[in-house]
Amino acid sequence: MSNEDYAANKSLYETKYQIGYGLKYPDGHVIRVHRQILEYELELTKGKILDYGCGIGAHLHYFEENGFTPYGCDINAAAIEKCKSLLPAFAENFHVIPYIPRLRDYFSVDFDVIFSNQVLEYFNDHDLHNLLSQFHGMLKKGGVIFVTWIAPTNYYSKHIVGTHDGMREGAPEIRTVW
Repeated sequence: MSNEDYAANKSLYETKYQIGYGLKYPDGHVIRVHRQILEYELELTKGKILDYGCGIGAHLHYFEENGFTPYGCDINAAAIEKCKSLLPAFAENFHVIPYIPRLRDYFSVDFDVIFSNQVLEYFNDHDLHNLLSQFHGMLKKGGVIFVTWIAPTNYYSKHIVGTHDGMREGAPEIRTVW
């Protein structure tokens, strides 16, 4: 993603978060992965979880209620402030990060689960490789990386008008690059 695209996306989401954007409840697929895979298949019922692109913390709140210690990061300061107010006992675990952070500058712990919900599709191949390598280096032995991605059949995919810097570019009315 170019610096120009990053600035535009960051500005757009800053405005959205200020007027109330963000999940109030966890997505159903997150609950299913937690219950069916983490809990039932892997018997992973507690530990440290990092939500990369945590927004206002709805998923972290769910995981905290189910035995996990939440950690999160997002490029959006307004979202992180809401996350801290939702989970005040863990406020020091949430950080505003730049587009491509050095995650160890923010998190000194290793994680049982690293999670990212519909965020990584915004990265070009080079930046995605960098980020996934960092995730791998922060994962405990036997840990899980759980990532969701917008599918090509998703509603927003029909608005793709081309590619830019190795990423899909949305039509002007969508105003995002992913």
